[in-house]
Parts: sequence; structure tokens; C-alpha cells
Amino acid sequence: MATLAEVEEALQHTAAVPVDQRGDAWHAYVDGPLTKRDILTLEQTFPSRSLHMPTRDDIERAILGVTGAPDTGLLHDATPALVDAIDELINPKPTEAAAYKPAKETR
Repeated sequence: MATLAEVEEALQHTAAVPVDQRGDAWHAYVDGPLTKRDILTLEQTFPSRSLHMPTRDDIERAILGVTGAPDTGLLHDATPALVDAIDELINPKPTEAAAYKPAKETR
């Protein structure tokens, strides 16, 4: 996997191409390192996150950040249930597939 430094180096090389010589192929190529840089920057900014859904800890931190992390009261009591509900919506647990039943022969 490329590091952010390697991606930046690749972008520096692409920047060395004169502007009047940057055709469709150059633009198509440069999109890859630009996207990779965005992904790596996001991963470094939010280490617990990936391109996938937030974790339970991310959800709880967000709720506590919005509510002011109360020590008592309705919001304090409801926070675990809110975390559970949001986590179930975003990260549903796998369900057991229905047992396979072959069709009955009707000869």
C-alpha cells in the first residue's frame, strides 16, 4: 500500500509535465493519486474510520459530543440505546440464511 509521501511524490512528478502537454491520458492518470491522497488523508485524520461505516465508539463519541456528555438525566440514560439503535441501522448484524430446502419432486 502506498504511503502519503509516496503519493505526494507521484503527484510532484505529474506536476512536472508541461501544461500544454497534459492530455486526456494525463488527467486520467492523475485522478488515481489524487483519490489515493484523499483516502490516506481521511484515514490519518480519522484513524478509527475507513471508507466503511462508523464503529460503535465513533457513534458514541458523536452522540456524547452533541449532547455535551451529560452525567445524569434523560440524555445520559438514553445514550446506550441510541448508540445501539444507530449501530444496528448502520452496521446490521448478519442474519442466518434460511436453511436451503430443495424443491420436492412432483413427477
